[in-house]
Amino acid sequence: MRLRIIKVGILSFILGFWANNSVAQGIFNSLAGLPPIGQASPVTDPSGYFSAVISPSFFNCTVLPGNVQCTGVLPVFAQLSIQLSEVPTSATVALVSLNTLEQYENLDNFKLLQNSKTVIDQIPAIVQTFVYTELNNVERPVWMQVLNAVQGRKLVAVQIQCRSGTCAEYGAGINQVFSTLHIAPLDKAGMPIKGNLKSQNKGPTLDSVIKGLEF
Repeated sequence: MRLRIIKVGILSFILGFWANNSVAQGIFNSLAGLPPIGQASPVTDPSGYFSAVISPSFFNCTVLPGNVQCTGVLPVFAQLSIQLSEVPTSATVALVSLNTLEQYENLDNFKLLQNSKTVIDQIPAIVQTFVYTELNNVERPVWMQVLNAVQGRKLVAVQIQCRSGTCAEYGAGINQVFSTLHIAPLDKAGMPIKGNLKSQNKGPTLDSVIKGLEF
């Protein structure tokens, strides 16, 4: 009887290890015919304006029409948002990005790392990357990246924020969001054309988007 208890205890330990080890659990799921751990799928705006693949291995999201809010699931802090908003007919992506810069440039120890143009599904966009500190504490640096894309009177803005020095842990998840971001073309009324949330061009690459991630 004692030998049986020891065997059960060892078996429980092994199963417990596998259940709490992501690599081992992924192997176990594959052998058992279960879905891969943290399998990502497209998160689509209910109003149809945008979509992106956001992995549950990195982020837990709340999805509302024109507003996706996500928090990081790793031990280190991260926030992600994708938001749709109205802009004046005279607005351009350059003007919107200038407003973004003016909004944040007064933060403590602000430093602009990147301000570059890109294209998302033939829609002009600008990526801005910067760092700042909380409460002027240099030991609490924050890394932030903003992508603005303007089409007609619609602005799609992606914002990612994390602690500098630990952002790299979210690197694969962040790159996945940007590289799979799709924005639907609009009809004459400014409404998304259904069934067109498919990229005609590749999204920004890891090198062009996640600049300064090591800071």
